[in-house]
Amino acid sequence: MSRFVAIELDRLPPPDAVQVPDFEALLALRKADIMARVRARTDDAELLADLEAVLYRSELEPLVVDQEVSAEREVIVHERINDAVRAVLLPTSQGADLDNICSRLGVERMRLAADPAASPPTAEIVEDDARLKRRYQLALEAFSTCGPYGAYLFHAMTASLDVLDCGVYGPEEDFVDLGHVHLYVLSRTGDGAAPPALVAAVLDACSADDRRPLADFVHAYPATIADYVIAAHLVIRRGADASLVVDEARRELESYAAETHRVGSIVALSGLYDAAHSPNTIKVTISSPAAEIDPGPQGAPYCTGITITHEVIDG
Repeated sequence: MSRFVAIELDRLPPPDAVQVPDFEALLALRKADIMARVRARTDDAELLADLEAVLYRSELEPLVVDQEVSAEREVIVHERINDAVRAVLLPTSQGADLDNICSRLGVERMRLAADPAASPPTAEIVEDDARLKRRYQLALEAFSTCGPYGAYLFHAMTASLDVLDCGVYGPEEDFVDLGHVHLYVLSRTGDGAAPPALVAAVLDACSADDRRPLADFVHAYPATIADYVIAAHLVIRRGADASLVVDEARRELESYAAETHRVGSIVALSGLYDAAHSPNTIKVTISSPAAEIDPGPQGAPYCTGITITHEVIDG
């Protein structure tokens, strides 16, 4: 099966151009530079001793304060340069900087207009940075027709901001006939069940004459939803702040549940244990789910709730 695999942006190493400044190191370099410059001009031992005393034994001397101010300003300049570097790189850009990067491939941030007449009224919904980055990575695939997997996924996600994910399958799967393409749409709202209007929007976007290969017959369906709950028990090391450990476990489990809320994804017990475990956790027991959640290629897992209990023991 042909699949588009995007680079995982959060796993890329920090760019070499980003250098974290060290205030104390910069200040030490300045003091050493002053000493070296004066030594190059005089061998007066008494003068050099007095200068060394000023630089290294008193923080109230105007010369020392001046060098501290200078070092701090250099730190600020370094940080500004780092921010400028991050702004032009896809993994670290955000907001308007990311919008400008995406414009290179003609990808714009999607918006759903506010509807004050709705019941209840809805506010404007703006595509977040993570989704926009994902579509940008898919955009090159979309320069073709909808033939490649990535192109179908790009056009499906661009059909509506409500599309969280879309499973794309061709005849290599036993449930797809030769010459056909099946799309399984996952909504970003609620548990992910896609309403008929959203499925129709995806089908229209991927069936346009200038996108669908002539030999493809495209079908779109809502992805099936596999509900599950997470129940974890933590054994926490005495001395640790139990509330912080529990909060961290909850955040990590929520992140893992959100990450695996995709078409064809699997919720693995190993992933749950890894998410719930932290340095101050002695042991984790997952009582729910009892086994991995595998909804198959046409479905998506959805976590309906997370319960965490804990006990504190010596360890």
